[in-house]
Amino acid sequence: MYLQIVALPEAAGDPIALRVIVRPLIVWLWIGGIIMALGTVLALVLLTLVLSRLAHQEPVATAMVPSLMVLIGLKARWAALVLIVFTACTIIFVHHFWDMQGDALIQNRADALKNLSIMGGLLLIVAVGAGPSAADDR
Repeated sequence: MYLQIVALPEAAGDPIALRVIVRPLIVWLWIGGIIMALGTVLALVLLTLVLSRLAHQEPVATAMVPSLMVLIGLKARWAALVLIVFTACTIIFVHHFWDMQGDALIQNRADALKNLSIMGGLLLIVAVGAGPSAADDR
């Protein structure tokens, strides 16, 4: 709904009059705009909820962005280097098997060796690059 100012003939009395014109296209545009705005608000609320849950799991959130960068090949060498440093810190600060005994020693040593093998694969990405299907090449 919108207002339109039209000039009426002098014989009708007032030289300028307002009339309300309702056009279906305009109404549908307003409805679509309102739905789009509500959808954007809903998406932002859901994104905030997801990110707040990930913020409590900082290691997961820290490694997620470089992992996605390696996955799509966007600055993959630098992202792999960041992941190497992150994985090395995980070995040192989380899986410090040299201070443990018994079952904890066996489990943490296995996890540290697993992380060491992941670091080897990431070093391969740093040395060779992301490959022909990388996002940087497009």
